Amino acid sequence: MKLIDGRLHENFVIYGNSGIGKTATIKYVLRELENFTSKVKPCYINCWSISTKNGVYSKILETLGYYTIKGVYTDELKEKIIPLLEKTKLILVLDDFNGLIVKKQEDLITELNKIPEFDKNIMKIMTTNDIEFVKKKKILKYSFTRLQELEFKNYTTEEIIEILKLRCNLSLEKNSWNHDLLQKIALKTQEKSGNLRIAFELLMKSARIADYRNSSKIENKDLEKAIKTMPYFSNNEENNFELESFEVKNKIISEDEMKIIDLLKKGKKSTRSLYEEFTPIKDISKRQFNNYLKVLEAKKLIKSTTIKEDSNLPEKEYEII
Repeated sequence: MKLIDGRLHENFVIYGNSGIGKTATIKYVLRELENFTSKVKPCYINCWSISTKNGVYSKILETLGYYTIKGVYTDELKEKIIPLLEKTKLILVLDDFNGLIVKKQEDLITELNKIPEFDKNIMKIMTTNDIEFVKKKKILKYSFTRLQELEFKNYTTEEIIEILKLRCNLSLEKNSWNHDLLQKIALKTQEKSGNLRIAFELLMKSARIADYRNSSKIENKDLEKAIKTMPYFSNNEENNFELESFEVKNKIISEDEMKIIDLLKKGKKSTRSLYEEFTPIKDISKRQFNNYLKVLEAKKLIKSTTIKEDSNLPEKEYEII
């Protein structure tokens, strides 16, 4: 392995839509690597959860066996990392690294490449759901050498059906489901770019609804009812969305961001209307509120249409995706 041998190694950016296995694949490879060698340590970071340079460097130090305290300057953290890398190499995974860009911490990417000890001893693997957004920022072009791009393509309908069959065989009674049900779930999932998390959630909710009816079989009416409880299908007549869904929990959103999503449950709202409804809950500046909206858009939980340009707070209309 080039990294272990101290030779020039590749870095990777892995891209593709949500729910098609990027994170799961990476975590599997990291587990296998840990069983294979102790000379390389894996360091996994979700960049929506840890979205500052200080936080990333602290996590790297923790992975290398050095625990820090709060209040240490970023430059001090970097200095502590360098000698530790002489003994142990690192594979650093920056999952959903758009989070760093939204928080204006993208110069971390440059540092990881420009500091010789980091470039030589740390393999960087970054994932994103929106490669076009990243390319617009030109971060990868000017920050990395030896960069390989790897695309995870959307699942086909047939692939989703086969994966659902495996899940059904593991977790459901033999005769409680049929191919027609799985096909309907797969087709509905394709409306959201083949996101497997949504497929699994539809299956789980349908099964629970059938169980609530004391039925031994999951029927189409159970699936239809499950669809109406999910925020992804925003054209539902019934908007009793369950915000503790797989996709929302996976994004790691803050309490304030959750409140904004809650306000959008009943339909589209303008920036001004959202802000006026939010401030009685928590009094924050328009700038901070606008930052929350940008983060939620970057996480692909809401989308906007510009109504009126304004330097302080652009007037937009927002809705749940």
